[in-house]
Parts: sequence; C-alpha cells; structure tokens
Amino acid sequence: MRIMPKRLLAMQSDATTMALFRNLLEEMNVELRVSPTPEFLIEQAMDWMPDLILLNCSVTIDSVLLLCGRIRSDAKLFDIPIIVASAEDNRAARLAVLEAGADDYFCNPFDLDEISIRLSNILRPQRYRRAMANRDVLRMITEKMPCGIAIANREQRVEFANVSAQMDFDLTRDDSQTWIEQLSDKYTLCEEADWVSLVNGVNVPTSLMMLEKAREGETGQGQMHWYKCMVFPMYEDPDQRSMICLVEVTKAMEANDILLDVKRLVSHKLRTPLNGLISPLELLSGGGCADDEERALLLSLAVSSAKRMEDAVTGLEDFFFSPRGPASSLHCNVADVAGMAELCAKEQFLPDPRISCKAPVGTVVPLGPNQLYNIFAELFENSVKFHPGHAPQVTVCIVQEGEIVHILVEDDGSHASPKALKHLHVPFYQSEELLTGEMQGHGLGLAQVARIIYSVGGRVSFYNRMDGPGLRVHLRLMATSPEGTKKVPIASIFANNKNVR
Repeated sequence: MRIMPKRLLAMQSDATTMALFRNLLEEMNVELRVSPTPEFLIEQAMDWMPDLILLNCSVTIDSVLLLCGRIRSDAKLFDIPIIVASAEDNRAARLAVLEAGADDYFCNPFDLDEISIRLSNILRPQRYRRAMANRDVLRMITEKMPCGIAIANREQRVEFANVSAQMDFDLTRDDSQTWIEQLSDKYTLCEEADWVSLVNGVNVPTSLMMLEKAREGETGQGQMHWYKCMVFPMYEDPDQRSMICLVEVTKAMEANDILLDVKRLVSHKLRTPLNGLISPLELLSGGGCADDEERALLLSLAVSSAKRMEDAVTGLEDFFFSPRGPASSLHCNVADVAGMAELCAKEQFLPDPRISCKAPVGTVVPLGPNQLYNIFAELFENSVKFHPGHAPQVTVCIVQEGEIVHILVEDDGSHASPKALKHLHVPFYQSEELLTGEMQGHGLGLAQVARIIYSVGGRVSFYNRMDGPGLRVHLRLMATSPEGTKKVPIASIFANNKNVR
C-alpha cells in the first residue's frame, strides 16, 4: 500500500548541498520542492502546504529572519516547522533565527545521520498534528451534513458514524456485526450481487437501494422511505477502509412512481374512453350503420366517451397545476363545515345524510369554502361510486378535542382491501384489481383531499368500518383562533358561483 510522502519546501542553495538533501530525503520518503526566491517560496507554501520549510543562509541572515517572520505571521502557514541551515557557527545568528520563529538550526559541515534524526523528530509530530486537524475538520463536516456517513474497516465493521448515521440508521461501532448486517435489521436491502458491479475488471461497490420498513402509525401503516447507499473505497488508506454515505431519495422515488403511474394511466385508464370515441367514429365514417337508430347510438357513445376524456384531462390539469399550498386564505367555523357537508350531500342526491357538529360554535378551521367543497364533493362522490346501490347512507361528525378538530366521514358502501387502504391517498391509485379503465375516474380525488389537508398541516386516515361494510375517513385539523381570520359566509359564495371547483 502506497504511503503518502511528507513534504519539504527548501530555499535554493548550491548544487552540492541540494544533491545531498535530495538523496537524504528520498531515503526518508520525503518529497522535496525547491524555491528559487523568497517571494516564490511563500507562494509555493500557500499552494502546496508543506510539512517542513528548510531555509539556508546562502542568502543574507536578514532575508532569513524576514522569511521566518512572514511565515509565523501568516494565519495559514504559522504552524509549519522551519529549519535553518547555515555555514556559520555563529551564536548571535543562531539565537536571532530561533527568536524569529525557526524550530531548529544546524551548521556546516552537515552530519547526515544527525540531520536525518532532526528532520524525523520534527516531521513526526507535525504529520500527527496535521492528521488530527484533518480528522477534526472531517468530523465537523460530517456532523453538519444531513446524510448518514460512516467509516468501515476492511472487515466491514463500523469504526465511525456521524450523528445522522447513528440516529437514523442505527449504525454504531459493533465488532459482532458488519454495517450491512446492521442496516438489514431495519431496512430491506438489495442482494449484494445487485450492487457490486465489474468496472475495468475489478468489483466495485456501487449504489445500493433500500426501503425502510413501514413505521407503525395509528392506522397500522406507515410511509415508505427510500435511501441510496454509496460505498467509496479509500484506496490511499493503508487500513483499506471504506466510506459509506446514506442519502434519502424518497422524493425521487416517488416522482418515478408517479411517472410510472401516469404511463399506466395513459395506456390503460384513458384507453377505454379513447376506444369508445374512435371506434364509433370509424363505424360512422365507414357507412356500415344499418339505420338512423344505430347511428344515433354510436354517436351517443362517441359523445359520452369524449366527455370522459375531457373529464380525465381536466382532472389531471387541476391536480398538477393547482396551487400546492393552501388554496385560500379564508377560514371557516365548524358550522360552515357542517353546512358545506350538507350542501355537497344534496348535490350528490344522498338519501338522508346524518351530519352533526359537537364542536364549540366559535371553533375555526384553516380551510376556505372552496377547499371544503372539494373535500366533501370528492368523499361523497366516492361513496356513491362504490356503494352497491349507488345510494349510500353517509354520516358526518365534527368534534373537537383540545386544539384538534376531528371530522369523521362514514358510509355503508363496501370495505377496501388492506392494499387499497394504504394507497387511497396516492395519486393515480385505482382500487380496481387491474387498471382496465372500465371504472370511471383516474385516482386523483382522494389524493386531492389528502393534499388539501396536508397543505394546512392536517392529517388524513382511511379505515374500514368495524360495525359493518363501508369506509371511514378521519380528517384532523388544528383549531385556529377566530381573531385575525377572514371568514366569508358559505351561502354568499354559492349564491354567486355554484361551480367553486
């Protein structure tokens, strides 16, 4: 294993002295650079950062004293050791040089063994101080980085882990487990063969994707988090250690999932209305219709399919281009919430909806009328769609516990599968077993509800009812103070514009 040489920067001297030093330093694994002038020596020291500076008195003693003073007064160079070589065995000159900041002084004729020992004694603690300073800088940087960083030895045992690696990934010094085994206790990892690739004939660890196990929440389900693991072998390290870097890529993975779902939506969900539009038009244009009644039927099918296509495209546009933050700065009190639920129930022709409000009259929630309309309209529309008779019995209950306002919406339709419960808030998710496109909708309604609730700091959960068939939606919102909030009566909103979507 190659060990990095120490660095020595010297002032130009006579050829015999330079040859002597070159041979000596080569045996000591010390890299030598020579500066022709004092000015250039300072510039080289700034760029190269040597472990030792060697000055000689082939220049005047005043120039040496000046160089020592400049080095010791520079914030970047002040701790670099300085050795002065001179042909003069002059006590006054030696004291002046040492007082100016030099660490050692020796005279001609040079004793090579003595010089070697002196250089080693100075370079050893200097290299140790540099290593400790670099270690402290690396530790400071790694502790401030938002990703997990760990150092593993050649046996793949963790030697160092920053705070993020310890807290988020449980990576600690443990002689009984490798870092991969430690991660496997909490994460689902790819097989090792999947992330070790052959590069230029050498096996090199590459990216490792892992999926965090679902954290248990109130609904028995948790959000999945993706992380990317990068392993960097430190080839210059004599101990053959590796650096492990763990970076969260959840958003990128979710974006990939959404892109995949969009492709599936286009290829499956839009296929049915597209076929329903094109096929009748081809039959009509081909003149194969027997009578006016058949032509009217085909034309009606084409019109309804075109309407479905329009609704799908509009839904996509609304979801992707509507504001991501709160849609309104308006706030509504709990009475307005109950009133909006009643209004949306009438629009969906729900039979005898049961709507109750058990929260204090002055309680205000951080949602505007438009947001409330979108929430209840989507929830009730889904209740109608998935009820066997398309006439669900819907119950809405509004209660307050401390600073939290709970809005519970139940129907008596049908239960959702465990998989569906976990994905009802995911864009483009369809509860159909296969995305055949036979069922109308494109999986954005409940995702829109969740996005509205999340945008104001709330939470949303989906449950199957325990007392019978049907679904329960639980919305949690922070109650806000009515002071400073701008409220508009819902009745005035709908008197002027019924289409508030």
